[in-house]
Amino acid sequence: MHDSDLTDLASRKLKFQAAFSLLVVAIALLITWLVLGASSPFENYFAHHGDIPEWWQVTVVIPMLISVMISGNAHSPPMPIFLLALIIQWIVLGYLFSIPAAKIWFRLQK
Repeated sequence: MHDSDLTDLASRKLKFQAAFSLLVVAIALLITWLVLGASSPFENYFAHHGDIPEWWQVTVVIPMLISVMISGNAHSPPMPIFLLALIIQWIVLGYLFSIPAAKIWFRLQK
């Protein structure tokens, strides 16, 4: 392989991983809003079926703790800090999931 081939492969892999990570963030934020959001169209359904929201709340514990620690207000942490921590969490997880996904994707492309 030439250097340009390796550079092209690395560039395509990085683009795939970035797109995959952003897709994971978008899907996770959408699910978080649908399951936990007060303005969700499924709010009435989840009010009567508490198992799913209880399980999904586990995914927001770390961002909530980070926003509480940064703000120093345990009762009402600022929403922008919470959202930023939530996005960072899902970007990191999306990137970690993108590593094996990229390997599978490029194997299937050959």
